[in-house]
Amino acid sequence: MVKPLVVMVHGTHESKAEWDGYDALLPDAEVLAIDLPGHGAATHQRCTRSNVVAAFDDAFAQAVPHQPVVLVGHSLGGYFSALYANYLADEGRDDLAALVLVGTTADPSSLIALGYKGFLWLISALGVQRMTTISNAFYRLIGNRGELPGRESYQALADGWRVVFDECGPANLRDVQCPVVLVNGQFDQMRVHAKQFARQASHVSAHVVRRATHQLPKTHPSKLAAIIDGVVDEVRS
Repeated sequence: MVKPLVVMVHGTHESKAEWDGYDALLPDAEVLAIDLPGHGAATHQRCTRSNVVAAFDDAFAQAVPHQPVVLVGHSLGGYFSALYANYLADEGRDDLAALVLVGTTADPSSLIALGYKGFLWLISALGVQRMTTISNAFYRLIGNRGELPGRESYQALADGWRVVFDECGPANLRDVQCPVVLVNGQFDQMRVHAKQFARQASHVSAHVVRRATHQLPKTHPSKLAAIIDGVVDEVRS
């Protein structure tokens, strides 16, 4: 049997580099990490719903005939992955073998989203360029000496999270028929509505990685890879 294709989708202010090293951790799968619109090599694109769907379509088109596809999304990438899974269900397509959502179980319509919505309001009020200058000045003040997000990153944040607030929530899992795996860090604030997301899916399992935060893909790659590898084994069998 051909190895399953694992499409990996990064979070906010990240790129496909978030998944560096996972190909070695998942030897029984073909790993394809992608850049969301407005991120990485795709900074020339706006992070709109249509561009996001097109990016996923391009990734799924890489699968050879009869190759199962496992979709793994973290944070923003997780919300978009669930959105795309719902889109496939609406289209009557069965392209998706399994969906793994990492740090993606906070309902965007809940009170926990107010902080994120406030940040978007600031971007709108101050403008993307001024917000970039202010935010990066703060990062430098607290000691960040690495590469800081550019203007396009804040534009993508504003565009992407508007899509999340408008179209991403537990209901996106309602018509998804493939197995859905919810993964959260023990101390991840995005874990708060995991039960609501689980109730919407037909075939769901959940994992909590001890001592992990929202940065789980970077801090606990082996543990996350072990969970994904288990999904790959089920798909192969």
